[in-house]
Amino acid sequence: MKANQLGIEYLVTGSFAMSPYGEIRFTCDIDIVVELTKNSIGPFIRTFESNYYVGELSIRRAVEKRSMFNVINHAHGLKSCIVMKDTEFGRRVSAGGGRRVFPAWIFGPRQKKI
Repeated sequence: MKANQLGIEYLVTGSFAMSPYGEIRFTCDIDIVVELTKNSIGPFIRTFESNYYVGELSIRRAVEKRSMFNVINHAHGLKSCIVMKDTEFGRRVSAGGGRRVFPAWIFGPRQKKI
């Protein structure tokens, strides 16, 4: 996975993360909580820009204001909502535990109502 190349910690949450637990729900996006810093913005953009729309200004604002931004896949339009770890949502999801699946942490049943 591309995020692993960057050494950035991330976790997948929301409807997409529920699938390994047997609760499959239709979703049009993937919710991902990450810890990005000002220094990791450039490498993040360079890693994803060939396959995804990544708006540099929206990423910089999200890192500065500790909020969120979107990345959108060029080929099929799948949107990923990228949420900074130190937002209220990111802290609640991160504190809930999880299990290691593939190279990412997957968070499910306890977070499904967030």
